[in-house]
Amino acid sequence: MPESFESSADRVYDASKALRAFKQAVHEVVTSFDSGVADTMHWYGQDGADDFANAEGPIYKKTVENTRNTLVALTDTFEALADGTMKNADEYVRKQGEVVDSIKHHQNQTGNRS
Repeated sequence: MPESFESSADRVYDASKALRAFKQAVHEVVTSFDSGVADTMHWYGQDGADDFANAEGPIYKKTVENTRNTLVALTDTFEALADGTMKNADEYVRKQGEVVDSIKHHQNQTGNRS
């Protein structure tokens, strides 16, 4: 068990900013992925035109869909983590303010300034 605990709202806010940066980076990957897929969407041929296209087309489309869904889920995850981290920092700052106010109130009530 640690002998002391230290928390910094600024560091928590910085972590939230970093998570939002990760989210933005993954979002850019999604955009790039969509662009690349659009350029090669029918590499396997035309649906219904030949056996290879009929066999590989649905597999390719499902793979593209799954990959995109995974990337979008990552952006959602980073966004949720950033929001949660920000809420934790806000709660930390709020609670810290309450403690300082309580100490000041106690000092005013007792005349104790130590």
